[in-house]
Amino acid sequence: MQLDKAFERYLRHHRAEDSSPKTLEWHTYSLRQFIAYLAAEHHSGAVGDLCAEDLRGYIDYLRGKGLAQTSVATKVCSIKAWGKWLLAEEHISTDAFARVKQTRREDKVKETLTPHEVSTLLASCNRGLASMRWTPGYWG
Repeated sequence: MQLDKAFERYLRHHRAEDSSPKTLEWHTYSLRQFIAYLAAEHHSGAVGDLCAEDLRGYIDYLRGKGLAQTSVATKVCSIKAWGKWLLAEEHISTDAFARVKQTRREDKVKETLTPHEVSTLLASCNRGLASMRWTPGYWG
């Protein structure tokens, strides 16, 4: 089976499983880019010829373009999911990408509120609730 046909069947599978539009968009975007990369690398286009080196080469390519680690990890996740689906649907006999580790996402430290900011926020919520409590007709 050719990559394009397998790609279309994978999307059909997601539509039949009632995947969200965002999931479909994510897989469409990620897999189209991967398939285009393979074509540029003169891949045969046959699903049976996929191998771990194809994905490793793609990871190197993405990093060479300066993509953020999180973007690379997201694309790799989609491609690895496709590989597992190809195996489950018996389009391939082994998961071509199983030996490629999932790339790590960047650990971003999220700012938290200070104790003073939390107190201020809670006080303003309490004032708002108190004023609603005494509004005639508010509670029905």
